[in-house]
Amino acid sequence: MQESENEETCLSSTGVKTQHNSNVASKEHCLKNNSSNEQEDGRTCNDHNQSIRPGVCGLVNIGNTCYMNSALQCLSSTPELRDYFYQLYHSLNDNSDNNIVNAFANIIYHIWSGRNEIYDPSTVKISLGKYTSRFKSYMVEDAHEFLNSLLNCLDENLHDKLCSSTTNIIKDLFHSEMSSTIICDKCKTSTTSIESIKFLPQPIPHNNDKQAPINIEACINLYIKSDKLGLLTCLKCGKQENTVQTFGLYSLAKILFIQLKRFKFYAKPPHQNKITTYIGYPIENLDLTNYVRIAQQNDSISLPTYNLVAVSVRSGSLGSGHYVTYALNEKDSQWYHFNDTFASRLDKTQSHTRRVWVRVSFYCFKIHTPHTHPCPGQEFCCTTSEDSFGSRVGL
Repeated sequence: MQESENEETCLSSTGVKTQHNSNVASKEHCLKNNSSNEQEDGRTCNDHNQSIRPGVCGLVNIGNTCYMNSALQCLSSTPELRDYFYQLYHSLNDNSDNNIVNAFANIIYHIWSGRNEIYDPSTVKISLGKYTSRFKSYMVEDAHEFLNSLLNCLDENLHDKLCSSTTNIIKDLFHSEMSSTIICDKCKTSTTSIESIKFLPQPIPHNNDKQAPINIEACINLYIKSDKLGLLTCLKCGKQENTVQTFGLYSLAKILFIQLKRFKFYAKPPHQNKITTYIGYPIENLDLTNYVRIAQQNDSISLPTYNLVAVSVRSGSLGSGHYVTYALNEKDSQWYHFNDTFASRLDKTQSHTRRVWVRVSFYCFKIHTPHTHPCPGQEFCCTTSEDSFGSRVGL
């Protein structure tokens, strides 16, 4: 993908600014440095004075696939999923890449084995393309849609491949539930339905001051706010009455992806605008208790909090752009910047700000655990992006 503007990203605790290098140059450089001799002496393609660290592995851009590389780096940074597929790699009878489970297990193993400077993820794309035709081509795609398709495909194929297993790792880690309640304005009768989701798609409130950040809670409030549906037939009243629809979070996954809806579409005339509002979010202890229905109904219930483990960042327009990832490596408690084949550690010595200004596509959170570390010296950060997703995980 070609980047339409300088990346100009800065992860809060480091103040590091990076500028995108061309995919062609990065691919040629890292492939050259990925010879067996280079690997044996323990050097990376980014820093020949630094040993290859498990989890610090660049991914080859095989043609407009930075979206895939970014999504894979985010998934790789989630410890529970990483550990599951790393162990699965050793137990597979056939380590070929002819199906998505094998292909994904292989890439997780090679990223975390500490033996690879870079890895070619072609087999993941080829395997996924067998199930989802849109990923057969080398057109510009969306990281969020790739991630969703990959998780669905892994879920389905794990069930077929490991039918004797009672554990559904994808559902166990990634499935949240959202409630939708329709209320009759007259008799207040309500009907609730529950939907399983992997992403929390967050709309961005209008903000006249483009430089002033809006916190993530404001996005969630807009997401779950009540909407008037108009006239619907009420089963109790027996006739059409005005109705209101409310949304809520019914349950939360262990690994939570929050997607920012950075583009607004207009029908007349057909066009889209990018929303560049800064979004503020906590690096540690994201507490969603107030938005979860079961916790709202019982004050004694205490829900886990979430810590940030990765962000996927996209610059450019809807039809073109470039994805990179910032991810926490829990093996060494360091944050890393992944830009296709290039992987670099964020420099703590340059820490001078408590905010991060990035074009986030999505956040990846995981349930808080004692060994999870935030960006050094950072308690809060902000992002701006055209299309974002991220994940936090909590215990």
